[in-house]
Amino acid sequence: MKKILEVEEVDLVICRDNQRVNLLQEMNFSLFEGERLGIVGDSGSGKTLLMKMILQLLPKSVKVTRGKVLYRNKNLLQLSAKEMRKIRGREIGMIFQNPLSFLNPTMKIGIQIGESYRAASPYAGTKEVKTRVLHLLNLVGIDDPELRFYQYPHLLSGGMRQRVLIALALISDPSLVIADEPTTALDTTIQAQIFDIFYQLHKSIILISHDLSLVASFCDRLLIMHEGQIVEEGSPKQLLTKANHPHTQKLIYLLSSLQEKQAVGRVAKLTEHPIISASNFKKHFSTSRGILKAVDGVSLEIPRGMTLGLVGESGSGKSTLGQGLLHLCSPTSGSIYFNGIDLSSLSSKELKRWRKKAQIIFQDPHASLNHRMKILEIIMEPLLIHNIAVNFSKITKILELVGLNQEHLHQYPYELSGGQKQRVAIARALILNPHFIVCDEPVASLDLSSQLQITQLLKTLQRESQISYLFISHDLRMIRHIADFIAVLYLGKIVESGPTQIVCDNPLHPYTQALISAIPQLTLSRKTLQTSRFKKEILTPTHLSRKTTLFSCISKKNPVRQHSPPNDKERHPEHYVALPNQEAR
Repeated sequence: MKKILEVEEVDLVICRDNQRVNLLQEMNFSLFEGERLGIVGDSGSGKTLLMKMILQLLPKSVKVTRGKVLYRNKNLLQLSAKEMRKIRGREIGMIFQNPLSFLNPTMKIGIQIGESYRAASPYAGTKEVKTRVLHLLNLVGIDDPELRFYQYPHLLSGGMRQRVLIALALISDPSLVIADEPTTALDTTIQAQIFDIFYQLHKSIILISHDLSLVASFCDRLLIMHEGQIVEEGSPKQLLTKANHPHTQKLIYLLSSLQEKQAVGRVAKLTEHPIISASNFKKHFSTSRGILKAVDGVSLEIPRGMTLGLVGESGSGKSTLGQGLLHLCSPTSGSIYFNGIDLSSLSSKELKRWRKKAQIIFQDPHASLNHRMKILEIIMEPLLIHNIAVNFSKITKILELVGLNQEHLHQYPYELSGGQKQRVAIARALILNPHFIVCDEPVASLDLSSQLQITQLLKTLQRESQISYLFISHDLRMIRHIADFIAVLYLGKIVESGPTQIVCDNPLHPYTQALISAIPQLTLSRKTLQTSRFKKEILTPTHLSRKTTLFSCISKKNPVRQHSPPNDKERHPEHYVALPNQEAR
């Protein structure tokens, strides 16, 4: 086969404080026409930096000291800025990791994608551009493309914004697609859809990910990166059966142990007074197409010292529900209680004092961290807001707990990797010693080693301080690892809930079954990730009210109060599932 890309002996350094620090060393690899190459490594190992170097998107302080990057025998390092603009998008498409940092907040989604298409096809008419954009939005699994075409990025969930970036990279039909964590923010069923799309493209693809099982199931060849170097290369079968480098062996061991990990083994019991509860919580939004029921009648209770795992596809209402529990968005109807106190009855001053007890780890650290503040200032800010004395030894300890060091305190967020920024967000949430934390995809952007480290930290703090968590994730493997109870959210409603191990071992609702069946496994099988049939039938929240209704009633035995079908002998007594109303069919 013919080589489409060759990277030869590339070294990358950064000049900081009159010193040169090596970022990448002796990068050597090639990519053939139609080949799928996977790059796996820890957060901060240099994966994203390598891809930015190929596309000449490095900051001025980062320099290539030697080497070549040959694309179809052209050395990209020697091309002018004008020549590189003809390569980017048209011939090499890039799917970036942080959607909010690459989408223009002042432009509607359809206009942004169409603008990229016009750059590659300047003579395309308005109708042709719109048709192409709508086709791509539908291809990447965005519901109601006509509606989303005219929406701004902030109106979409994190997962939907990521799908927009994928459409943006594919709009000009490039020969090579570089995908930097393209499905990190997506649920397993959408992951399967996206990789089905990649299979159908028949293009050369470089896939960057920290998920070894995902990359191994999709790619023809793998590169393992560690501390700015490629430490091992080979086919998935070679690396999974005969890994030589200790770092590769560590990745395989961690993933294997996570797949075999059983749910938390303790017996979860509800207290009479849960730390936080929601009663028939609803949050609706008015749109040009009607009422969008983001969260529609959810009732739940989270006991002190327990973790409720909330899982569902992007756009299902997980983040809205989490923010609603913290009164960051006012409910359309329903109530939120914290230690028996109705949060809607608190004044603004009382609410501010209460916020010391409840914190949130936001989904997108790039959007939630102030890029004009140093890391030290970001972590200090909650202490200053609540007039708490700054304890530098405590800040250092928190920083070490989340896997960072004192050198990071004097850096800005843009100097850190995506995973490192997420650790800063976690440290900021922990600094006030809260009683309750909403963890909104807190480890999605981290490598597996860091994921297990952070979840172990959260569990240790929970044992020591009886902290309660709402752990929001699309990764059922991680939910199973940390949560006592699980609730599956679908179109703003909880459709199944119960003790984590029971729900994962015996899922009853078709949507839960679809999520579990789409989880990538560490296996030598090279089968295409399959998309569940149920995914094809998913309705949009806008249409839910007239197409489907779901039962709901109260059960005192489960933290999520949902109806289960009567006379169900196969169901565990604490396992609840909501079924479509017969009249709605």
